[in-house]
Amino acid sequence: MRYLICFFFFFIVSFGFAQLNEDSILIRGIAKYYKNHPIQLYKIDDYISKNEVLLAQSKVDSNGIFQFKISNISTQKLVVRSRRNWAYMYIQPNAEYYFEMPEKNQFEPKHAYGNEIELIFYNLDSLDINYKILSFQNFLDNKLSSFYYSKKNNPQKFRAQFVKMLDTINHIYKPDSTIFLRRYIKYTIAELEVVQNLRSREASYFKYFHNNSVYYNNDAYMAYFNVFYDYLHNSISNNSQTKIFNAIKRASPTLIMNILLKESFVRNLDLRELAMIKMMGDCYYNPEYSKQNVISILDSVSKRSRNKMNRKVALNLIDKLITLYPGQFAPEFDLINAQGDSVNLNKYHGKFVYFHFFNPNESQSISELEAMSKLHTDYGNLITFVTLYPKSNQEQEKSKLVLDKISWEKIPIDLNNKIWKKYKVKAFPVYYLINPSGILIQSPALSPVPNGDYETIHHTFVSIKKYLRGQ
Repeated sequence: MRYLICFFFFFIVSFGFAQLNEDSILIRGIAKYYKNHPIQLYKIDDYISKNEVLLAQSKVDSNGIFQFKISNISTQKLVVRSRRNWAYMYIQPNAEYYFEMPEKNQFEPKHAYGNEIELIFYNLDSLDINYKILSFQNFLDNKLSSFYYSKKNNPQKFRAQFVKMLDTINHIYKPDSTIFLRRYIKYTIAELEVVQNLRSREASYFKYFHNNSVYYNNDAYMAYFNVFYDYLHNSISNNSQTKIFNAIKRASPTLIMNILLKESFVRNLDLRELAMIKMMGDCYYNPEYSKQNVISILDSVSKRSRNKMNRKVALNLIDKLITLYPGQFAPEFDLINAQGDSVNLNKYHGKFVYFHFFNPNESQSISELEAMSKLHTDYGNLITFVTLYPKSNQEQEKSKLVLDKISWEKIPIDLNNKIWKKYKVKAFPVYYLINPSGILIQSPALSPVPNGDYETIHHTFVSIKKYLRGQ
């Protein structure tokens, strides 16, 4: 079940936290599986594009300890990432956190391309937002599981039990004045009502959206929003669908907004505009609509909307849709190689290029290097191999030995270089395949080692070999 989350609270009176300065948040953790690896803390910039913004970066030391200290931000959900794995946590101003980040969850298999991990919190205060949300989710799971069996066989009983559960939740949480929690609970219930078909679409709109603000940073609100307005262009009247189709052909956001205004569940201006932004994202992959026109509409919103957050969401969505999409031009870059020569995308014009984003200190990268070398031996005369790796002022002997095994072009890059963001590198290794015209063929590309579907880049290279030889 979607809301089933296992969690543990450990109270350790002997552990002392470092004293926090005012207006800051301290996050410390144990991560033994991640020893000597980078670890990042991200903010979710918006819940439509799912764009993440780096807040802090650290390194897990040889004892498996790491720390982040950030300036205060409003209560919200953050993402912790390391070695392809990721975990979610909530933060609130002036708080201290200490948790363990395991290799994987107890009963889940280890996936080659990373796992979502459940953090194990220590000394979690009962007034903290994590404690409250985890407690609520646990309560909700237990309650739902006690009568969920009746949904199919006895719908009336299920509805009555659901209403009774809502009354219980209201009784328990009504005294809590935490605004983020109250909204989280409200919109978690709202999403459940939609999923379980317990309230009409119009009734849901007037209860949860009409004349309310848009809570961009509340993940439960945005989860409900994304469910409620999913593929909006298919849920409006047939007449409006036809008009929307023609408005997209004219690349006119104004026309679309005016058409949506006539629908009963998108009346709020900011909400309607946000729903339109999401709708454009849904339409982008539909062959009936022009991708160029969809991007033009989003571009107009990103520049002309009166709502600052909607402008940001539209801009983030453009970046998601057009950046690194197969068939698009590969992002430009300007680098300096180890010999001091300038390197940009034009250097590889007329060649097939296999870009390899690599970390010589990361075990997953190292484990794929032998297969990468074999691939280079077989296809290096036809396809250009380029390895890009984080530059370090104090390269360890171990990393030097690893880099010496790479016989093709390799380029050290500063961690603050924009290429990491342009190519969406959040974990290593990552691969991209580019054709002689600089267009992305695979984004990201298959790796030299089998993925979960037993696919590798080998068969793609065989096809390129046949193409180049005119077969």
